[in-house]
Amino acid sequence: MPSHVAFLRGLNVGGHRVKMDRVVEIVREAGLVDVRSFLASGNILFTSKARNLSQLEAKIERSLQAGLAY
Repeated sequence: MPSHVAFLRGLNVGGHRVKMDRVVEIVREAGLVDVRSFLASGNILFTSKARNLSQLEAKIERSLQAGLAY
């Protein structure tokens, strides 16, 4: 399975403080595998069988929006 990196930005803005453990949990719940964060940088490493990267990006975005109530 290919490895991927999601470079997230704008997670901790406007008074929102998000722990990376919560972000990892949300991304796992979205069905991605081997999910881990890289420090507190907002970068998420994971593996996925998905071939359509645009759909994968949209899936992560929707999951984070719902899980973090943004």
